[in-house]
This record gives sequence, structure tokens and C-alpha cells, in this order.
Amino acid sequence: MEDVDRLAQLFRALADPARLRILGAIAERPQSGKELAEALKLTPPTISHHMHKLTEAGLVRVTSEGTRHTYHLDERPLRQAITTSSSAASGA
Repeated sequence: MEDVDRLAQLFRALADPARLRILGAIAERPQSGKELAEALKLTPPTISHHMHKLTEAGLVRVTSEGTRHTYHLDERPLRQAITTSSSAASGA
């Protein structure tokens, strides 16, 4: 996938208010889907849908223990987006 395509996927993932709330919550500490659903007043299927998009964009890592999935923020794609955006803006 090209840098521009990755940036577009990242920004699409960030364009949803619920996803931004999810990222804010897991930035504080890793959380399970159930914890996120309760804290953000969203249904578990809604959390699952958004986590799929965030994971595809590389913004979230998932660890599993049995049937419990814990979601962790991965800041690297955000840092890379800043670098890539700066390079694209300067014509590099």
C-alpha cells in the first residue's frame, strides 16, 4: 500500500467521532471491548465495528486472553502520518 493510500485509510478511521472517543479512552489505558462499551455508552457490536476499522488503520493493537480482547493504542501510525504529510506538502 502506498503512503498516500495509508494516509487516506488513517484519516478515514479518524473521521468518526465514536472512533476518536474510543482512541481517547484507550490512550488513557488499554481496555476490553466490554469496558469501552460501558464507558462510552455504545453497544458491543458497535465497538467491534469501530475496532475493526481502527485495527485496519493500524491505530489499535489487540491482545487476547481466552475470549477477552484488550485494545491498546498504537501511536506509530499517527507519528508516521505527520512525517508523510509533511513530506507530501513539501513535494518530497
